[in-house]
Amino acid sequence: MLPNVLTGLGIEDARERMFWQSIIYVATYLLANGWFLLTIRERPEFAGRGQVPLVPGVRRAWRNKPFRIMFTSHIITAIPIVIPATMLPFYTEYVLQADEQWVGIFLLAYLFSGLLALPVWIMVAAAKGKLTVWLSASFIAVTGGAALFFMGPGDIREVLFINFYVGLQSAVWLFVGGAMHADVIDYDELQTGKQREAQFAALWNIIPKFALIPGAAIPFAILGMVGYVPNAPVQTDEVAFTIKFLYALVPAMLNALGLSIMWWYPLSEKRHAKIREGVALHAKGESAIDPITGQSLPPPGQRSVDEDTAWLLDYFSGRELRQIAAGRLGRVTLGVWTWILASAAASAGLLSVAVAAIDNLETDPGPIPSLAIIGAGLALTAALFHLGRVRPLRRLRRQVINADTIARHLQATQLGSL
Repeated sequence: MLPNVLTGLGIEDARERMFWQSIIYVATYLLANGWFLLTIRERPEFAGRGQVPLVPGVRRAWRNKPFRIMFTSHIITAIPIVIPATMLPFYTEYVLQADEQWVGIFLLAYLFSGLLALPVWIMVAAAKGKLTVWLSASFIAVTGGAALFFMGPGDIREVLFINFYVGLQSAVWLFVGGAMHADVIDYDELQTGKQREAQFAALWNIIPKFALIPGAAIPFAILGMVGYVPNAPVQTDEVAFTIKFLYALVPAMLNALGLSIMWWYPLSEKRHAKIREGVALHAKGESAIDPITGQSLPPPGQRSVDEDTAWLLDYFSGRELRQIAAGRLGRVTLGVWTWILASAAASAGLLSVAVAAIDNLETDPGPIPSLAIIGAGLALTAALFHLGRVRPLRRLRRQVINADTIARHLQATQLGSL
């Protein structure tokens, strides 16, 4: 709504409005986070937990089936989050041929309906389960997005109603989705004996952001390819159709794919209750049954490989562990350094491509710089990930772990008990 507010205050020029929006957003963001840092303290009981190493933590998270399913769905549906927000002004101006003020009104209808629907979703989650809410919300996102494709010039009331309908699911991902994340973390605690809210929160929030960048950049590159003229009062029919396709059908198709993946999500309320019972049994030193795999899980301190050794071995893949068991630690070391150097070189090379592709700011460079920056970020992430395995390699040289211990560890990971 801020553009409308600024227009009402007499700021008519779009660039000037955007300048003041940036000032307000940055200042508010910094002040809010500064306030949180000053006033919110970590719970005292968390301080004694100790740290869980990152690299084996990532490997164990990926062995968590509910996490794999939800994480994959998150990455796919991250793109539909940003495309409609990016394309709404273009859709309003060139497809609906409506005044700019309708952008804020459409957004208000979307957000207001999400606020109204939230209590209903919470009641449905309590009665039918959180997965039912997730799938229902995804259905609304798919059908509502597809309906926007069939709108045209003058269909303002219809689009307002569709935005209200689509907005019904807008708060689900923040509240019910967060509760489902907590269930996944509880399942990880049953498997690993560790409470790893921070690591899971980091994975859920950082990696999907790589999908947000192409979601914002590629639509503009596509518009440039089909003949979009910036700030022109009228666009060609091909450009208008492309805007409509990008704004409506692309998010609908991606949301449908995300919905189909979540259909296989295995955690229900009954299974989650069993997970909490299992965590309580482990705290008493007793074994528990994994409600997803049906395997019996001894408490972490009573498993076939001691905890410290198991976390050390999880710095390495199954193939690498078999090489270590066969006495080929040198080959594993060479492989790790190859990953580090190759990933770092790829990151530097892609960053150079991104810089070289931007000759000046007056012409549209297309999608290459954005895609190159994404690739550079992913390659740098891989380099840092493998760099975190160098010290464990040195530890393996000092601490000899026999092949039988490695075999028991590999068996435990295959059975889902680590």
